[in-house]
Amino acid sequence: MPADRKPEFFKGAQLKVGIIGCGYVGLPLALRFAEAGHRVTGFDTDPVKVSMLNAGKSYIDHIPQNKIQQFVISRHFSATTDFSKLKETDAILICVPTPLDERRDPDLSFVEQTAISIQPHLQKGHLVVLESTTYPGTTEELVLPILEKSGLRCPITTGIESENIPSDFFSGLFARTRRSRQQAVRPSANSKSGWRRESAQQPARLRPCTRKWWLESSR
Repeated sequence: MPADRKPEFFKGAQLKVGIIGCGYVGLPLALRFAEAGHRVTGFDTDPVKVSMLNAGKSYIDHIPQNKIQQFVISRHFSATTDFSKLKETDAILICVPTPLDERRDPDLSFVEQTAISIQPHLQKGHLVVLESTTYPGTTEELVLPILEKSGLRCPITTGIESENIPSDFFSGLFARTRRSRQQAVRPSANSKSGWRRESAQQPARLRPCTRKWWLESSR
């Protein structure tokens, strides 16, 4: 395991990718990365789902069982409830649900709990991507403070256009229609702070604009 995964490391032919949340978003994404030749571990808190996946079974109608079996047999995909195995990954993609509450705001409790679960296992150079649909500011204001309790600095970058993250790493994301851009953080010992922005699907109701990059993301 590399002590420090620099940006060019993610251009590698085979990476160890962790997908947190093996639902309608996470499972297709995991299988797409496996199809691209990466080693994928699906993380979920539901032991029934994990057992089914490791047995090569599907619980989502539009995902054929033989596709899961193919990657389980080739050892390109496995699932676990053990979040300590995040230490063995190069990249972590958060794909947990963000259901709307009574005010039609996304419920971020799953995102928050996932960040708490990641934090003890965060390694220098880890790539962490928030793939869950949410509003601008979620990474910086909710996820980042939790991850930085590990003692690592986590500079935020934009999505797939970022010069710091190779676009070919995200090739698996193109298998489905994306409604928002992901945000990414990469822990490092030192990082230069600079202007940055976030882009994501806009919420159902208007919010006060308190960040310059909120304006930028609405363009």
